[in-house]
Amino acid sequence: MAEADKVSLTGTIGYHYFAGFGGGRKSILPGVASFESFVATHLLVLDPEGGGRHPWARTGVLQGNPLHEDMMEAARLVPPKFLFNTILSLDYGILNLAVGHWEEAFSQGYDFVDRQFKD
Repeated sequence: MAEADKVSLTGTIGYHYFAGFGGGRKSILPGVASFESFVATHLLVLDPEGGGRHPWARTGVLQGNPLHEDMMEAARLVPPKFLFNTILSLDYGILNLAVGHWEEAFSQGYDFVDRQFKD
């Protein structure tokens, strides 16, 4: 087990095919998590009720998304002190930054992504 006095999250916020959005809490899980935690979280994409894919494990969806909820719970156990995430344009230039308290900055970042790119 690794230890740290302070943890900062870095990465890029963008749409993710089943976690809703990348960035933020993904720096912890799956970022630095054990293989077992990685597998357990990714299995949440499966729907325990009807088989197939969980209906809320999809792009741009966080509310009710079991992967997002699991990753947030894991990150809150750390908890990170700071987040610095980029938001990239379609040509991979830096379009915006999400910086500050990890949960607030992540929320502002994914809101920006949704406003900028959602059809």
